[in-house]
Amino acid sequence: MRTMSINLQVALLWAAGLSITPPLAQSVHAHPNEGTTFVKQLTREDGQSTPTAVYPVANCKGIAIISHGAGGSESGYSYLAKALQEKSWYTVVPGHQESGIPALRQHIKDTGRRAGIKAGLAALITDKSAYQGRFADIQAALQFAKQQCTSDTTILLGHSMGAANTILLAGAKNKL
Repeated sequence: MRTMSINLQVALLWAAGLSITPPLAQSVHAHPNEGTTFVKQLTREDGQSTPTAVYPVANCKGIAIISHGAGGSESGYSYLAKALQEKSWYTVVPGHQESGIPALRQHIKDTGRRAGIKAGLAALITDKSAYQGRFADIQAALQFAKQQCTSDTTILLGHSMGAANTILLAGAKNKL
């Protein structure tokens, strides 16, 4: 696995635990679409694109990147992204195409329908290329968000496979 040089303050958060309000530097970068949501196709370093839900704010406390679990999408954590947006976090949720619903369906098909969703899910969450795609998605989301929010604070949070991304990007060792 190639080491990515992302300067992240990493926080593992659960949806109910939004008490992430240490004193933070305010950004002076205003965003005209504050309070709205839109999906933007971001281009990764490898040339692939990823749909990314964007929750902009005018005066951001920081950047929050949400990484969904296997079989999820950029719209699955809209409630959490909106809550973070309301707390002045410029929030982005990449779609993770290599581990979304179509990828999960393909892994189920590849492992055999008799093996079922459990085997397909196990194959997906141990797929090295799915993690590499997720890392590239997160890098693209971070680069985009840093153009919109100049705060030095970035949090990365995730659920299930997204939590594994968070832990790996924080420096955990793994044999992917």
